[in-house]
Amino acid sequence: MFTLNALMSNSNKSLTTDFRRSRLNIDILLDAALNLIVTEGYHRLTIERLAQRMGYSRTTLYKQVESSEELLGKVALRTAERLDYLLERIPRKQQGSRAELWALVVAYEVYARCNSEDFALHVMLGLPGLRTVLADKDLEALNALRQKGLDRLTKVFERAVKSGEIDCDASSSGELLAGLYAATTGFLNQVALGHASIHYFKLENPWRSALRSVNTYLNGLDWRPESHEFDYVQLRWQILVECFPEKLRELGENQVP
Repeated sequence: MFTLNALMSNSNKSLTTDFRRSRLNIDILLDAALNLIVTEGYHRLTIERLAQRMGYSRTTLYKQVESSEELLGKVALRTAERLDYLLERIPRKQQGSRAELWALVVAYEVYARCNSEDFALHVMLGLPGLRTVLADKDLEALNALRQKGLDRLTKVFERAVKSGEIDCDASSSGELLAGLYAATTGFLNQVALGHASIHYFKLENPWRSALRSVNTYLNGLDWRPESHEFDYVQLRWQILVECFPEKLRELGENQVP
């Protein structure tokens, strides 16, 4: 089970008071279900357990969803849709393939930092355990959204090869793409989830280090323009301002870094 330390420390807050302040609707219900999954594990998600945490009767919750399975599917799909929404806010065909890839990485950073509970579930959904208990229709929809994101990564890579911004033998493109996905998400995942290694290495600014590691990997692929030839820090700021202005305060970004 994946958890976020910060979420776990807050899990004993009075959820009953928080949720009863508003009239129950599907969004409030999904928020509560997501919090339960992240803090206690998806195996604990039942209508009975959720009703207890929220201070509602089971009958009230059953008016919104028919079963725990349906509820889990709705939460999982909403989590995937939120990431897809952020990725779709990145314009296609930036000034270069690496710039477009960098913009997608920044969108992923925004998702990880501003949607911490969704991000924790996103990581869980990448593993077989939770996926095996989803209904077939929900798993199919979830796979389609993931495929959409991977397809965009592939198209950016293919664009880089075609334009000569990266040299690649067709026989090794699959390996490079797999490594690219791992490099652009792995470190960010560790930071977002509070992985022990992040604390062990005593990084002054883990998010900055994660983004630097992405550029280091891309430099290793000779993906042009390399970081000594182009200001990717400035580009990140530009992406935040143009694509996610409402997230600046939440990210603590109020000036050009």
